[in-house]
Amino acid sequence: MSTNGSTADARSPRKATLYLVRHGSTHMNLERRRMGSIDAPLAPLGRDQAIAAGERVRGLGIGAVWSSPLARAKEAAEILARALELPVQIDSDLREMSMGAWEGLTKEEIRERFPDELRIWEANPEALVMERYERLVDVQARAVGAVRRICQGGSESPVLIVTHLNVLRLLAAHFEGRPIATYASLAFPHCSISEVVLAENAATWRVLG
Repeated sequence: MSTNGSTADARSPRKATLYLVRHGSTHMNLERRRMGSIDAPLAPLGRDQAIAAGERVRGLGIGAVWSSPLARAKEAAEILARALELPVQIDSDLREMSMGAWEGLTKEEIRERFPDELRIWEANPEALVMERYERLVDVQARAVGAVRRICQGGSESPVLIVTHLNVLRLLAAHFEGRPIATYASLAFPHCSISEVVLAENAATWRVLG
């Protein structure tokens, strides 16, 4: 992943450091099913991943923890927050994108039941229109808005944010100046940690692993 950003419109007015974490694994993740707005807890593996991530974020000087309201993210955030001795704050705009009728299905099941829609998504994900399937540009806008609010919240210390795969992909696309259509090529393993430094006219995104 590139480490340099370009767009300046959503930058914090001052330098801000964020640590962005994808939630841990759920049983549906392990079955490679699309989750979207489905609210499911972490699997035991996911809790172990969050505990390990909690050890990794100690000593980073984090002063606040924010999370998506969905259980898998909130549970991971609570584990991380305990390691940091901080409360968890919730922003609903950090939630995963809604995927409509694709939720709960594997890619093979989607290909069988929605072949035309999948072909559209594979050719140009921005062109897909389905009932209750959230537009990528809308997901990106609300996620960037959440980051902006958090950065402007007054904390001088780094902030930790626990969210979801597609939110992370779309945030990275925004801050690195990538087209939205390339978002699915960006990989964020469960409980991976990304360091993002935002300034008035620049952004640096570094995946710590």
